[in-house]
Amino acid sequence: MGSSFFFKFLILLLWIASTLSLQSGARVYGDTKFRIHADNHKRNPSPPPPPRKDPILHHFEPSYEPPRPAPPQRRL
Repeated sequence: MGSSFFFKFLILLLWIASTLSLQSGARVYGDTKFRIHADNHKRNPSPPPPPRKDPILHHFEPSYEPPRPAPPQRRL
């Protein structure tokens, strides 16, 4: 008696899980959600990330100095 109740309960749980997954738009294992997300990403791609500076090279870059005025030239 206990095993038949267990199997009925298991079938009921599987049926509930399958109906919930079908209502949410997934076919069987939810792979369609990923496909829909990938299709939307192709239509609206996210912008590329900004280029990153190498921390070591950035350390040795000279700091910005405004240009100095030219020294006055002497007339001959």
